Amino acid sequence: MKLNETPDFLDLLQCTREGDLEKVSSLVENFSVELNCVDKYDYSPLILASLCGHIKIVQYLLQHGAILERDTFDGARCLYGALNDEIRNLLLKYDASTSVDLLQPFAAHLTALRRDNLPLSTFDIKFKSSDSIFQSHKFLLAARSPYFRDHLHNDERWRTKDTVNLPLLDFYFETILKFIYVDNLDAEMSETELRDLIQLTQKLNIPALADYFLDSATISKRERQQLQSRIAQDDLERYVREDVIGQSWTVESTGTAAVNDAKDHLKENFSIAADALLVVAEGDHSRVYPVHRSMLIKSEYYLTAFTSGFAETFEDLPVFSLDTLPEVVEILLLFLYVDKVHIPRHLALEVLETASFLLLTKDRSLKSLAAIAITDDDTALPPGTDVYTILRIAWQTETQRVEQYAAKYIARNFDEYLYKQEFMEIIEESANRISNRQETDTIELVDDIRFYLSQAYGIYLEMNPVDERKPGESVKEDLWVPLTTYEIQYNQQLAKLDDLLASLSLDA
Repeated sequence: MKLNETPDFLDLLQCTREGDLEKVSSLVENFSVELNCVDKYDYSPLILASLCGHIKIVQYLLQHGAILERDTFDGARCLYGALNDEIRNLLLKYDASTSVDLLQPFAAHLTALRRDNLPLSTFDIKFKSSDSIFQSHKFLLAARSPYFRDHLHNDERWRTKDTVNLPLLDFYFETILKFIYVDNLDAEMSETELRDLIQLTQKLNIPALADYFLDSATISKRERQQLQSRIAQDDLERYVREDVIGQSWTVESTGTAAVNDAKDHLKENFSIAADALLVVAEGDHSRVYPVHRSMLIKSEYYLTAFTSGFAETFEDLPVFSLDTLPEVVEILLLFLYVDKVHIPRHLALEVLETASFLLLTKDRSLKSLAAIAITDDDTALPPGTDVYTILRIAWQTETQRVEQYAAKYIARNFDEYLYKQEFMEIIEESANRISNRQETDTIELVDDIRFYLSQAYGIYLEMNPVDERKPGESVKEDLWVPLTTYEIQYNQQLAKLDDLLASLSLDA
């Protein structure tokens, strides 16, 4: 396996060691990090997951293309280094030659756009030949090919018409569209057809399409598809930065006036191939972003807006307002178009709330990326916030990862929080979140704090199989084995927590 020392790959190895499946899946599916590589110590993600005993991650990596070849050094190391028989048996029965080729969410959405398999059809240009009509999206053509970009920006016929006569054979143009939409390029071609296609890619300035076929003898189809997806992500990211964020503008108004001013501006700028607008208020003026319905519908919120009865209230150019910061909108746009984005920690809570509002809450969604950014450092909270705000936003957005992060932070700094009024209030809030709570029902926050206190003091039930304690209970003294210093301190912290609950008339 080849050496990979990129930050994303090293990050993948670290979260594999830690057993963080959510972050592993985000790096693989959102950021297209390669799996079949090693670091300078010859560790691959699959070897580490096997060695550390994280069977769910082992299974995930195998399903997403991690290769296990038993007769190689790496394969043998993975098998014989497996922590337990369950993982070893999983590896043994897995056939590396038939590893599942799951489309990344990014490629899956673009492919669905081309095949018109989405609830909303968003085509805005047609290419007509003698036999066929091909529908497409102007912004995507401009993003993937400098040739199309030049014509869409500078050719009056392309800008103002929705149908263009096609001077190519259908076979070649369909292959080009498949490349642009990251669809499956599985067509068999003769040498003559391949030569003609390569000449065409030179004219359209998309050399990566020629490389896809020319590299078929040396690179596997799966690796070429992954490379194709990464190139498309780079193209779309450049487009968003230059033609969406870069073409945004300020109007000196807010509310309805801002909407009208934004529409007027767009009508005067034909080069912006947008069919929707996002407006964000900034004091007494507004920031306007030209966007595309075909990418907005990745959000369940916008998809519902376009496909429900509310859609009848839209004019030709729908305008959406967002109550957030422009920096957060730009993070949102990068995610919607590219399916990956690095979120600064100081903006992560705001991004989490926006993602929750827009229903971007599925696995590997913007909500997941924001939660990962918030919890990226166990020793320090995100700048400009406090643990109580983090907890309340986690409850509001139903983000368990962030809830547990806050509880863990409190447990690690227990004495600092114990007798503060805000801490007492947050415990009461947690208790009140349980509808029809009985007097002896547990309080989720308290349970989590007890669990992380046990971790902080190294108290693990699995270390003593005859221990009949429930998680979070104090350690009983044994006549034959005295309590350790850590066990005594752990019991003292639990007693303080119980005293606090008693003072609040809570039994948990």
